[in-house]
Amino acid sequence: MNKNLNRRTRPLVLFVALGLSLLASVVSAQEIDEKVTNYVPADEIKQRQEELGKGLDGTLAVSANVHLAQNSSVVGQVDGFSMLFGASVVGGLDFIYYRHEFRNTLTISESWARTPVIDEMVKNSDSVKLEDLYNFFLFDWAGPFARLEFSTSLLPTEDVQSEPQTYSITHHDGKLETIANTRRLKLAEAFSPLTMNQSIGAFIEPIQSEVFSLSVRLGVGARETLANGVYVTSDNKDTTEIEILGLDDVYQGGAELFLGAQGKFMKNRIGYELGGSVMMPFLNNDPENRSAVDLTRYGAYGTLTTSVFDWMALNYQVKLLQDPQLLDELQVQNALLLSFQYTLVERTPPPEPVAAPVDEQVKDAEKKAADAEAKAAAAEQRAKDAEAKAAAAEAAKKEVPVEAPVEAPVEAPVEAPVEAPVQ
Repeated sequence: MNKNLNRRTRPLVLFVALGLSLLASVVSAQEIDEKVTNYVPADEIKQRQEELGKGLDGTLAVSANVHLAQNSSVVGQVDGFSMLFGASVVGGLDFIYYRHEFRNTLTISESWARTPVIDEMVKNSDSVKLEDLYNFFLFDWAGPFARLEFSTSLLPTEDVQSEPQTYSITHHDGKLETIANTRRLKLAEAFSPLTMNQSIGAFIEPIQSEVFSLSVRLGVGARETLANGVYVTSDNKDTTEIEILGLDDVYQGGAELFLGAQGKFMKNRIGYELGGSVMMPFLNNDPENRSAVDLTRYGAYGTLTTSVFDWMALNYQVKLLQDPQLLDELQVQNALLLSFQYTLVERTPPPEPVAAPVDEQVKDAEKKAADAEAKAAAAEQRAKDAEAKAAAAEAAKKEVPVEAPVEAPVEAPVEAPVEAPVQ
C-alpha cells in the first residue's frame, strides 16, 4: 500500500499544483486584462483572422443542484426522506497570440445522495479534470496541436449497503478474498485512480458556425492510469455475494482519433456538445498479451443544455467508455440535473468597433471616390487606345499597293535616206 501511495505522489502533486495555478490565474485574469486585449470563448475551438493577438482572459463559475423528496404511505414508494445534492466548479483560462492558441480548463463535479434505504449521505459522483490544449494555426482551419489531461476523483470511494453483505474480492493478481458481514467496503483512496493523457498531432476545423462546429484531431498519444489498489463493483445478480474486481496500473501508447461537434441555437438558450475518440495502443503493458485491436479504447459523450434563465439551466449528460485493458465492461454514466449557477469571474466581451470622426469619414469617402474616378478614367483611356489600335489595323488591311509607272521604250533615231548625187 505504501509503495502504491509513493508511486502516486509525484503525479498527484503535479496535478494539485497545476490546478491551484490555474485557479489563481483565473482569479487574477481581470487585472491582467487591463493590459491586454480579448479572448476566445471556452466553448469554441477556433482561430480566425479577426481574433489574432487577443491576449489573455479567463472565467470561473460555480453551480449547485438540489433534489428533495418525501414519501409517506405512497404506493410503490419507500417511506422516508431522500435528497440529492450536487456542486461543480468550472474554470477556464485562454491565451491567444497571433497563430498561437493556449486553452486551459478545470472542472470539478461532485454529488451526494441520501435515501430512505441508506440513511446517510453517500457519494454519488466524483470527477476532477484538468485539460491543457495548444493549437498552432498554420491556416485559419488547420494546424498542429498538443494536449495534456489529468483526471481523477477528489474524495475516497466506498460501496455502502443498507444491510450487512458478503463481498467476494478478486485482486488484480488473481488472488481471491472474502469479507463477510459488513455494510461498507472501501474501493479507492482520494485522488485515485489517476489518469494522465498526452497527445500530439494535427487538427482540422472544416466547419465553424454558431449552430454547428466540427473539429477533428488525429495523432499519436500516451495514456497512464494509476489504478493499483482500486476496486470496482462487478456484481453477478445470480449470486448472493457482491463481486468486487481489483484493477492494476495501465500504460499505453498508440494512434488516436477524436471527432467532436458543438453548437447553440434558439438565441443561445439551447446548446449541445458531442464527441467520440478512439485509441489503438500498439504499446501497452497488458498481462494477457492481447493485440492492439483487442485493447482498442473507445469513448463517447454527449451534453444537452437548456438555459431557463441566465442563472438556471437543465443539463443532460451521457458518457460511454470501453477500456478493455482497465476493465473489460462497458462503462456508462447518465445524469440529468437542474443546476443553479453563478459566474464569479466573467470573460470580457469583445470590444465594440469605434467609429471614426465625421471629418475623417468624409475625407475617407472623398478619397475613395477620387480613386474610383481615376480608375474609371484609366479604364476609359485604355478602351480608347485599344479602339484606335483596332481601327489602324483594319485600315492597314484595306490599303492597296500603288504600282510604279512603266516607261516607254526609247526608239532608235531614224536616219534620213542619203540621196545619190545628180550626174
